[in-house]
Amino acid sequence: MDNEINITVIKSYSNGNDPHKYYRQLLRTETLNLICTKLANYGSNSLHMGSNCHFVYFPNNAEVDQSAEPKLCLFQIIENKDGEYFLYIVQKVEFDLTRLIFEEKGFVFNKDNSIIKAPHQAFDINIDIKIKKTYDYNEMEHKCKHKSTAKCGRSLIFDGDFSAASNWFSASLGLLWGSNQRHSCETTYTRHSYVYYQRGELEISNDIITANSNFIRDVKDALKDTTNDKKVDKLRKISEKYGHFYA
Repeated sequence: MDNEINITVIKSYSNGNDPHKYYRQLLRTETLNLICTKLANYGSNSLHMGSNCHFVYFPNNAEVDQSAEPKLCLFQIIENKDGEYFLYIVQKVEFDLTRLIFEEKGFVFNKDNSIIKAPHQAFDINIDIKIKKTYDYNEMEHKCKHKSTAKCGRSLIFDGDFSAASNWFSASLGLLWGSNQRHSCETTYTRHSYVYYQRGELEISNDIITANSNFIRDVKDALKDTTNDKKVDKLRKISEKYGHFYA
């Protein structure tokens, strides 16, 4: 195919890490936004073009604004050195906003008391998120108060007083709550010391986060059941699928 060329993709990093090189076959006339997708589909995480990655316009080494990618073709920005083609990409140290789309899932309590990511995502996040660059440094200490009104066979992590909601947590997480169980009120304190570095703030508005269509469908299906016991059972399974909590 005359339009297809063999090209060396060179990805450099603004944090000083050594650049990576990849050998790929790409279409000369394909626009850069489609090139982004094609590079990611090769299966290499290193070639993922996140929001912190930019193509480099070779003639003057200028970064290509992401809004211009649908208007520029590959052959317009690459280097041709004696018949060999080179495509340059730079990755900044900024947070990759696309990670919010693919990785932002809830967490699930396992039976062995461990916590893992939920297998499915309950919310969709629009990529149109702004980063406000800031710099802040603090050495801080935080004291956590943990208060519960019942014994249970699973370790829970909550920063606050959830005594009023203990019945709800027991029902929703499938914890045992028997009439012969000994009730008690215990308060423990944990002191944490940490260093706080702030590099930026994500400006996220409510209208860019929406419930996933699959999550909505599952909840609606569960609420159609005829008895409360069956509804609770199905809602509990939804929690295991999409996460018991978000953090």
